[in-house]
Amino acid sequence: MRQARNDSLPDETRVVYVSPLKALSNDVHKNLELPLAQIRELAAKHGIPLASIRTAVRTETRPPPSASAW
Repeated sequence: MRQARNDSLPDETRVVYVSPLKALSNDVHKNLELPLAQIRELAAKHGIPLASIRTAVRTETRPPPSASAW
């Protein structure tokens, strides 16, 4: 939030949540979107500039890449 407010939030993945189930992953996505929307609304109401904080869900059926690929 501090980086979003200071407009210094890099356009990169900062947190990765690994879920064993697609449904659980979608629940996490939904449970983050509502609070983030409320934070954006509150910041706008008070005239506080806030860079976009985004969430995304990715499902993967293949084995993950090797650690060296990261």
